[in-house]
Amino acid sequence: MTDCTGQGVMDFSPAHKKNQLTSKLADDNITSSGLKATHTQFVYTALRNHCNGGTFREIARHIPEIEPVAVMRRLNDLVEHELIRKGTPRKCKVSGRNCFTWWII
Repeated sequence: MTDCTGQGVMDFSPAHKKNQLTSKLADDNITSSGLKATHTQFVYTALRNHCNGGTFREIARHIPEIEPVAVMRRLNDLVEHELIRKGTPRKCKVSGRNCFTWWII
């Protein structure tokens, strides 16, 4: 399997050290099952193909298989891997609230 850049599957770090045990277990499960890498690829593809510069909720509209909160988590993973960057906030077309934008590097 390749990641969103066409390279080998990315090695995602486990849940943040401050997360509770249940969060750590959930992160271990989603990572070991390959779902984390798959969801990350979905998010990157949606950002690239539909809404570069979109908010996480705008991006999530293009990925019905994933909850918006999971989209946000995968965006943060992509930032850690320096594939995207967080932009300036603007009014989200979905929520009407000020939200950060996300851009492919």
